[in-house]
This record gives sequence, structure tokens and C-alpha cells, in this order.
Amino acid sequence: MNRPEEVKAVIFDMDGVLVDSVRTWYLVFVETLAEYGKTAVDYQDFKTSIMGESTEKDIELFFPGATPETINKAYERNLAKFYNNLKPFPDSKEVLTQLKKRQIKTAVATNSARDVTESILNASMMRPLIDAIVCGDDVPKGKPDPAMLNKALKELGIPPHQAVFIGDTDVDAAAGKQAGIYTIGLKTMADEEIESLSDVLAII
Repeated sequence: MNRPEEVKAVIFDMDGVLVDSVRTWYLVFVETLAEYGKTAVDYQDFKTSIMGESTEKDIELFFPGATPETINKAYERNLAKFYNNLKPFPDSKEVLTQLKKRQIKTAVATNSARDVTESILNASMMRPLIDAIVCGDDVPKGKPDPAMLNKALKELGIPPHQAVFIGDTDVDAAAGKQAGIYTIGLKTMADEEIESLSDVLAII
């Protein structure tokens, strides 16, 4: 897909893009597995194959019979044990601030639940810089289904061809492709790949 000629909105994944949280979510996932009598998974396997998936997918693979509400509550409960580990990446706030100065709208599209997402973004002082948030419990299906990105675009009032989506997993890349949005991969393959979030400022 070609890079948009004019970018009016940037949609961000949260975990691993705006917030340094992958290892924290691994610990949360392991704690939740233990509650259900499951064996811990390897960190690298989690990072490459599980991180970024929807709660529904987690249930299908690891928690059969559970409901999204139950698992999301377990994640939120276990996240509280490691909450202080969550930190925004050094360039996250600066990128959001610069986009605001350019009058480019911003959104977050994350498979995390809304309560968790709002808490993290408020604690990191990024919430005022974000125009719209769409979470895993706001749509029938999370990423890689495009519903989340479609909803974010609708809330921003921007068509797909004037937006970019930044993610860090194959799940994000698949969601962006299905939504028809030019997708930038942070250290991962997509329509375009960047090594640091701040690199996006030179692209759009």
C-alpha cells in the first residue's frame, strides 16, 4: 500500500508502541495462566505469538470456557501487581505533542480493556494528547479484525486513505491491511518499518 499523500490522523497501538509494557503483560499473562492451572509460556513465544492478540483469541487458546469479561478482570487484577513497571517510551509524549501542533488527529486502538487502557494513559500523562480511544471491549472482535480501526476512523471523522496506523505486531499489520490503512511497523514488518517511534515524524 502506498503512503498517504496527506495524513490527517495517526492511530497508535498502545502496548509496545506508546507504552513499554510487553514484559509486564507477560507477567500478567503468566499469573492468569496460574489461576487457571495452566503452565507458564516462554517469554519469547509470548512476545512473538501471543502479545497483541484479542482476549477472545486468548480464551480460544488458553482459557476455554471462560468469558471475555472474566479474563479481562483477571488481567486487570494481575496488572495491579506490576503496575509500577509500566512506563511510556521516551519519545511517546513528544511524538503526540508534535502531531497535535501539526493539527493531526490521534487515536489509540488496543486490544486491552478500556479500564486498563484509560488508567495507563492517564498515569503516563498521554490521555490529553489523544483524541479517541477504541479498546478490545468496545467492539465485537479485537485486532486483527478491522472493526477497532474502523471505529477509530469513524470517531476521528477521517477516511482510511488519510490515516496511518502504527503497530508492533503481526496482529497490528493484519488489522491495518484489512482496514485499508497504511500501516507502519515499529520494529516489525508492515507497509513501512521504523526503528523508533520518533521516526514517524519524518514520514508524515
